[in-house]
Amino acid sequence: MAICACGEPNPEHRGYCTNCVRKLKARFDSLILAFEAVKEEYDSFNAIDVEKATEKLKLMRAKADQYEIKLTDA
Repeated sequence: MAICACGEPNPEHRGYCTNCVRKLKARFDSLILAFEAVKEEYDSFNAIDVEKATEKLKLMRAKADQYEIKLTDA
């Protein structure tokens, strides 16, 4: 005889009773809503960082190209 984590006998869903599955789904849905609320801010923050990193990489490549030209001229 199997028992759910909450104590219900004969769990129907891979070791969990229907009530526990409902509670788990409700918790999952609330976390997804919280994530979606923060996701837009997270994406915009990352976009700013990506733009800064891209600009810095362009500058570093230009500097590397400048040194490469000077070394080949010597």
